[in-house]
Amino acid sequence: MALLLSVLCGYFLLRYLIQTEDDVARAAKTLAVIALILGISMVLERRLMVNLFGTYLGGAPTGPEIRNGAARAQATFGHSILAGCFGGTLVPLFVWLWARKARLAAVAGIAGSIMMVLTANSSTPVLAFVAGILGLLLWPVRRSMKAIRWAIMILIVGLAIGMNAPVWYIIAHINVVGGSGGYDRAFLLDTCAQHFKDWWLIGTNQNGNWGYDMWDQSDQFVAEAEIGGIVVLVCFVAIITKCFSRLGTMRRRVRPKQQWLLWCLGSIMLANIFAFFGVAYWDQTQVWWFAFLAMICAMTVPPRPSASTKPVPPASTAEMSPDPEEAPAVSAAVLFSELRTTVRPWGAQEL
Repeated sequence: MALLLSVLCGYFLLRYLIQTEDDVARAAKTLAVIALILGISMVLERRLMVNLFGTYLGGAPTGPEIRNGAARAQATFGHSILAGCFGGTLVPLFVWLWARKARLAAVAGIAGSIMMVLTANSSTPVLAFVAGILGLLLWPVRRSMKAIRWAIMILIVGLAIGMNAPVWYIIAHINVVGGSGGYDRAFLLDTCAQHFKDWWLIGTNQNGNWGYDMWDQSDQFVAEAEIGGIVVLVCFVAIITKCFSRLGTMRRRVRPKQQWLLWCLGSIMLANIFAFFGVAYWDQTQVWWFAFLAMICAMTVPPRPSASTKPVPPASTAEMSPDPEEAPAVSAAVLFSELRTTVRPWGAQEL
């Protein structure tokens, strides 16, 4: 119940605060400042071997974790992977800020995000960062996304047929920074699938008994399954699918400048999906996820007319011109008037 309240209250609060494109820009600038501060602190943490936030504010370790002789900075986050994923998934949003002429905030945000990704010393943030950039680079072929999706699906099916192990063991072969836990993630997915009967109904809290390190929910999809069962997992996947669908539908209806924002949001979603295969959001990273969903909702919900909007009366027969050639012009004028009423932003005064 506490988890449900945290999720609902967190999302709806941010949805209330983020309702327009200007709100998205304001949130992006705020995140740029946060990313720059965290990025600088993580660089200092890695060089000085002291977590400034943990030392002076508490709530985090006072020093970084060491893996293969290299420090893994985490700043205020619960783990270095979460810190890096926070920075890596933000980059497409800052690229949009650059296109919006907020150049200073964009540069600060991108610089901070890159510092966070590099100092986290983990493969998952790097892959999330690369996925976000890849999504942005697909902009020129945006009209061919259906063919690209089918090609990806055919590739996955082909790999599943040709591989001796399940297809998710591809993750085991990914090692970007050395000492990666790709095999652990693949084994976690495999173990979760094998214990389907244990969690499908209402989830489980016995996953720690499945094997070595199976208590670690280092995969968002596995975490959703173990928390609430098959219904929660399906709903989580449906949220991702619906977000992509609404972004694509709205992109075909708006102006080119707004299309770029929607495309950047889609790239952020792609980056988050890559991150989900390496970590589950359980700390303040959840706030960024809720804010991101609120941005998508704000940018894809058709604006509703204000309460003061007067309905356009239908044209009567007497008002219509008897000339058949003039009738279409009258109808077009009525439709244009209705269209202006429909697309007026919330709270706008009647023209």
